[in-house]
Amino acid sequence: MLEKIKEFLHQDWTMTEKTLLIADLLLAGVLIGWLTAPFKGDYSVTMY
Repeated sequence: MLEKIKEFLHQDWTMTEKTLLIADLLLAGVLIGWLTAPFKGDYSVTMY
């Protein structure tokens, strides 16, 4: 399994693929943060 992950990461990437991957990871992080914020108590619906 680890070998397949290394092979996937070491393949040739085009600039478009790199950009899409970074955007996907960024948006996934925002979504996870938004979904878990109410559990942490840091989420405020209104802006001051």
